[in-house]
Amino acid sequence: MLIFFHISGLDLINSLDELSDERKCKIIDSIYEHQLHPKNDSDLNDGKFGFTCHRSAIGRDEYQFDYCNISLTYCALTSLIILGDRLDRVNRQAIIRGIRLHQQNDGR
Repeated sequence: MLIFFHISGLDLINSLDELSDERKCKIIDSIYEHQLHPKNDSDLNDGKFGFTCHRSAIGRDEYQFDYCNISLTYCALTSLIILGDRLDRVNRQAIIRGIRLHQQNDGR
């Protein structure tokens, strides 16, 4: 998510206030459009839910070729926090489950 570098850069130089509240809301909505959601609890076993880099997540019911990854999920969550979002729309259960499924037995 390229937007992460723009947002964190503005924050780093104390210029985040250059973005209007309306613009921040649009960016937040755009980030949430990249979140993949499971259709049901059995989908959680796939471990492919979180945030993706492309907008193919929008309006899709089938995720055969869509996968999130930890890096993109981190960038999305960090961007949302920097922008002041309360993370109410984050599917925490799916993200936590996905990370656990990708973690190796030794914790790596």
